[in-house]
Amino acid sequence: MKFLITAFEPFGNDSKNPTMDVIKGLELPDVDTLVLPVTFNFFQDFTEAIEDKKYDYILHLGQGGGRNKITFEKVALNYMDARIADNNGDKPVNQPIVADGPDGLFTTLPIREIVIALQQKGYPASISYTAGTYVCNYIMYSSLHYFRDKSTKVGFVHIPYSPEQIVDKELPSMSIDLVKEIIKETIKILSLGSFQSEQVSLGETH
Repeated sequence: MKFLITAFEPFGNDSKNPTMDVIKGLELPDVDTLVLPVTFNFFQDFTEAIEDKKYDYILHLGQGGGRNKITFEKVALNYMDARIADNNGDKPVNQPIVADGPDGLFTTLPIREIVIALQQKGYPASISYTAGTYVCNYIMYSSLHYFRDKSTKVGFVHIPYSPEQIVDKELPSMSIDLVKEIIKETIKILSLGSFQSEQVSLGETH
């Protein structure tokens, strides 16, 4: 199995992005890493950079400020509505990502089975049903749309702030070491390919 794990550069008022620290030093067999820009116009450059790689799985990581768990995204929307400008100064509002594309696309990773397996090992993981309308959603939707007729499976994971990012704030965080451990375990689960589909509710009431 061949994997690509991507991170994002810092954006907004943040001087760091914990996803960059997570992929730094992963050094796993058959796992490539790549840092992506926080812009709404990089996807063609991304596909050109990986077109000959033949990845089995692409796992995008994004910063999920305010979240207290590793959250695996279920769906991406064909929608851009930026609360803040991207790192190029662009701020699309009420626009589709792909003209005439489906309104939404589901992840092609078995995230229910992954999350259950992680929870059984005591890891703080859950499913999320919104990837937002910023660049995280943009890369998830764009990737799912691009690989929709290909064998590559695509998913997106939001991770909490790192402790150093919230020193003067009352917000949840998670150590980089723990996030790395969970990502490594996720890669292991996908590599083994033996998923147990249990009738366990992972839905939300809010």
